[in-house]
Amino acid sequence: MLIQINDLQKKYGQTVVLADVSLQINSGEFIGIVGESGSGKSTLLYTLSGLKTIDHGSVLIDSKNIAKLKQNELVIFRHKNFGFIFQENYLINYLTVKENILLPVQQITKEVEKRVDDLLEFIKVASLAHKFPYSLSVGQKQRIAVARALVNQPLILFADEPTASLDAENARNILSLLSQYRESFGLTIIMVSHNQGEWECFDRIFKIENKTIREIKGSGS
Repeated sequence: MLIQINDLQKKYGQTVVLADVSLQINSGEFIGIVGESGSGKSTLLYTLSGLKTIDHGSVLIDSKNIAKLKQNELVIFRHKNFGFIFQENYLINYLTVKENILLPVQQITKEVEKRVDDLLEFIKVASLAHKFPYSLSVGQKQRIAVARALVNQPLILFADEPTASLDAENARNILSLLSQYRESFGLTIIMVSHNQGEWECFDRIFKIENKTIREIKGSGS
């Protein structure tokens, strides 16, 4: 899905956080969003995904301006097309691993059950399917969060610093899983990153500075 952002502006009260942000993201790209703490990285991610409203401009996804969608239309569009991973895994401790992965699914069918089993194999935690999150390591929990984000086969994955709470080895493992899935299924990934060591995974990198954005790594860099 082609993503086109034009003259995006976002304010909190009277404070402008993002101004005149324009960029294009092509289908299947692995995009990094970087910048100093508080620069607006997460805000940009949330506005692109429709989790936050914008004050000016447009966010076109396959030519559909999601900023103009009614709330119920946006919820349907988001559920059909987007997956999300956050810094926190937000797993529910009284549900099993498999039940947590199935949370975003509206109708559980045999096909969906097989998809979950395949995802558990893919993220290398099949033996944990019937365990509860409180018994898992931080790295295992984040793998489950990845599977939950992918269970509906999204076309775009939004990831907000998904490795922030992980040690170096687990962070590399999560990035490797995302890269492998992207290569296998053509997923578009937009990821906020705090760690320069992760930059080599990205096809292109955009840096937020002074409320706007510039590309610092691309195909021509």
